[in-house]
Amino acid sequence: ANHLVLRKRLTEGLTISPNPVPCGTSLEAVFQGGVPLFINIYDITGRLIRHFDTEDSDQLIIEITGMAPGTYILRAGAGSTELTEKFVVLAE
Repeated sequence: ANHLVLRKRLTEGLTISPNPVPCGTSLEAVFQGGVPLFINIYDITGRLIRHFDTEDSDQLIIEITGMAPGTYILRAGAGSTELTEKFVVLAE
């Protein structure tokens, strides 16, 4: 399966790959060195599209099926640390 893989350390930054991601796939978030309390996905206007609580897990699969093609912002946070990265969903 095609996955958008997010690998990050909360103290080292946030990387998303591949970017752009094909429509109809999923995003796999793998957290090393710290587990975020939440992940939010926003559209380019800043409207919240999806919210996930990670519940002490170091891995989260996010289905992006049904998301319109375009630019999105992924924000992950834990404590006082928040990391933000843009990603693009391609049209089918």
